[in-house]
Amino acid sequence: MADFVPEPIVLELISPDLETSPRAIDALFPAFEALARDLWPRGRLWRAEAGSTQAELLAGLALEIAEIEISTRTLLREMTPETTHHLLVEWERALGLPDPCLGIGADEEARRAAIVARLVGLAGATQAEILSFLASLGYVVTLEEHEPSGAGTTFAGDLLTPGAWRFVLTVHYWGALDRARLECSLSHRLPAHVVARFLYGEATPEPIVLELIPQEINFP
Repeated sequence: MADFVPEPIVLELISPDLETSPRAIDALFPAFEALARDLWPRGRLWRAEAGSTQAELLAGLALEIAEIEISTRTLLREMTPETTHHLLVEWERALGLPDPCLGIGADEEARRAAIVARLVGLAGATQAEILSFLASLGYVVTLEEHEPSGAGTTFAGDLLTPGAWRFVLTVHYWGALDRARLECSLSHRLPAHVVARFLYGEATPEPIVLELIPQEINFP
């Protein structure tokens, strides 16, 4: 008997969206059944004519393998928050969603976006990480950190910033998205010792609100 070299069965070659199609098993079954027949032993005892016990066994094996293929593809999709469907509720439960900041998504796509945003929000608190987190929510902002005013570094007309201003992060936003959601999301994202100050479309900083600025920092 000539050596048999099975051809790879690639799900996407049959149909790009096969794994989400209700006809997935119907499409895969013939391919796996043909493969099982090619691998079936040869001989008088191994005939698999239509209606025979061997043919039914081959059909059962092909069906099971097709179901495993579909389940594997589904598992890979569900492991990724950007593509999850069946485990959407499990992802939300694990990440404490929905929350009052991100709100309840209107559809699955919005809910998946909230999951991704929460995962991004679990990272650190550098400017790049904060910008990435807000971008995942749809907000494009600029961030401004403040150094305390001092001799040699402050000039006439500069905003005076006492020492506690080193713990203030000013957020400039000119977009039209929900500003309350922006403030809520970032306030929960920042470390406890950092105060967020939001400026919306202002060319110059708004007057300092002293009660928002830490007046005294006590270190242990």
